[in-house]
Amino acid sequence: MPRRLPARSRLHFALTPVLAALACAALPAVAQTTSATEPAATATTTLEAVKVTARKREESLQDVPVAVTALTAEQLDKLAIKDLGDLQGQVPNLTIYAARGSNTTLTTFIRGVGQADPLWGVDPGVGIYFDDVYIARPQGALLDVFDVGRIEVLRGPQGTLYGKNTTAGAINITTNQPTFDFEGAAELTAGNLNYKQAKGAVSGPLSDTVAARIAVATTTRRGTIYNVTTKRWINEQDNLGLRGTLLFKPSEDLSVTLSGDYSKQDPEGFGTSFVRVGRTQRALSRQYDALVAAYNAANPTRPYAVPSRNIYDRLTDIDANLNAGNKIGGASLKVKWD
Repeated sequence: MPRRLPARSRLHFALTPVLAALACAALPAVAQTTSATEPAATATTTLEAVKVTARKREESLQDVPVAVTALTAEQLDKLAIKDLGDLQGQVPNLTIYAARGSNTTLTTFIRGVGQADPLWGVDPGVGIYFDDVYIARPQGALLDVFDVGRIEVLRGPQGTLYGKNTTAGAINITTNQPTFDFEGAAELTAGNLNYKQAKGAVSGPLSDTVAARIAVATTTRRGTIYNVTTKRWINEQDNLGLRGTLLFKPSEDLSVTLSGDYSKQDPEGFGTSFVRVGRTQRALSRQYDALVAAYNAANPTRPYAVPSRNIYDRLTDIDANLNAGNKIGGASLKVKWD
């Protein structure tokens, strides 16, 4: 007696030839699609070579045996880098910000090594170089970034080429140089708290062998805390930067560059608001509230009270002069002979 196959088996056998036919019919289409896309797969993208001066001479970034991050002028513009503090979060292993109680003093760490409390008499662990000129102290080093061609961040000790104050690394800022073709640029920026920044630069030839470049930047911003004593906002910004460069190039092998710069930072700063009182181990009579009560009892005509115990009021009552008064300037002469 003939054996019958299950219905599922008959269906399986019936579908197998159909699937095989569909697969064979689809093969030419796949082959045609692959051949049609082959020319697009062969297209290549060429990356522009990045030039750096990390080793005191211009060379390709790929040839430098140092951990370097280089930001070109286009990248600085896209990242909206307005001052050196804006490099925070843009460069690996770099921590850079305004020091506590200041918006003109720079605190910098590379790979966790740096100077936590910037002081005049202490050499920093990260060296900052402006057109190969060393900025010796962090006070006033939170400079505006304007007319800059490239910023290089070198990670790791750089004492061989940059000196003793580069235990953690160095930040090398290279400005745009004079050109023998007329060019100029200007930029205006506005923001909240009456933030205003203007930048401008112009360059061109003075003769066949001499070219000059002038750049200027100014930044102002209203403060973030109101001082009820002076009736002024504090923790503001008030910066002015000027730079002039003169290039003498008698031949292709010789160039002499004379540069001068001036920076003035005179914001009304820097203060904090009252938050709360923390109990200490001293006697109750020497706690803050008790001391204030004793003062008010002794001076009933001039009692004291904090302007606010709500931190979000952003009030303070400092009666001291808070202007920064930073003025930094310098000049350099560079001779290059190939």
